[in-house]
Amino acid sequence: MDPDSELEFDMPGMLRAYNTGHADRFDGTETVPPSSDGGPANGVASKDVVLDPAAGISARLYLPAGVEPSRRLPVVLFIHGGAFMVHTAASPLYYIYAGSLTAAVPALVVSADYRLALENRLPATYDDAFTALKAAGTAPRPRPSPGSLHTGWTEEGEGQPPNSSGSHIKYCI
Repeated sequence: MDPDSELEFDMPGMLRAYNTGHADRFDGTETVPPSSDGGPANGVASKDVVLDPAAGISARLYLPAGVEPSRRLPVVLFIHGGAFMVHTAASPLYYIYAGSLTAAVPALVVSADYRLALENRLPATYDDAFTALKAAGTAPRPRPSPGSLHTGWTEEGEGQPPNSSGSHIKYCI
């Protein structure tokens, strides 16, 4: 860290922000890898995809177990919470939630990631979420193939369960 940086903001246990734009995060840094063969709790498969390589925007897709190849699935766009500053689509809390939602509906859940504040000023978060929404609405729509996560996007629309900054982002886009 820059020796000339000064502490600008301290949220104990969560993060420290410095006047240089650097942030030290203490919460929301743990991640869970995707599971292409289905998670042990619910059989839901997950896969990470890049939506915009230039901006570094990605999403994690969740596919329920036992989907018939001819079945079209509704799409749920999920945007994680975390006060705009912590967590990712790969955080354990959201991995468990998105997997449970996928299995219960069943639906294709797109858990969008976004660039975090403080390093990225608003409206970057909203722009990233809008990129995920456009990707969900314009992606090719092939049918799911057995044993793969190459699944169809549908025209069914999106949903967003309430969740902190994620709900606010969804409302704004």
